[in-house]
Amino acid sequence: MEVLVQKGYGILQLPCPETLALGICRPPMNYDDYNTTEHRKLCERLCDIPVQMIRRHHEAGDTLVGMIGIQDSPNCAISGRRGVFMEILLEQLEKVSLPLPRIEVPVEYSEGKPEVQTAFLQELDQWIKEND
Repeated sequence: MEVLVQKGYGILQLPCPETLALGICRPPMNYDDYNTTEHRKLCERLCDIPVQMIRRHHEAGDTLVGMIGIQDSPNCAISGRRGVFMEILLEQLEKVSLPLPRIEVPVEYSEGKPEVQTAFLQELDQWIKEND
């Protein structure tokens, strides 16, 4: 996300429900493992402040370029099987009429594959141009 900061964009970091629920060192889990009443309640609470902050920025006239998710994440995926946290966050944003453009970081990006990173940065640059 260094690229966004270098271009002068602010970033609102969303809370990580997985870390808050289970800590840093946790076993790999899938959507069904997180799709519980208890975890959904946690996600609902965690979404309150980001939704309010996004609304305030919108009311102040700030340009909201969009939201970045994590592909195939059980909580933060946007496309395909949407993550639990994103399901709730996007529902809350729609309720207050604040839908945002979205893009996802590919799974392979964090694995340090240069070709994936380069392709994503190009896609991100184009996405910013389209939504700014």
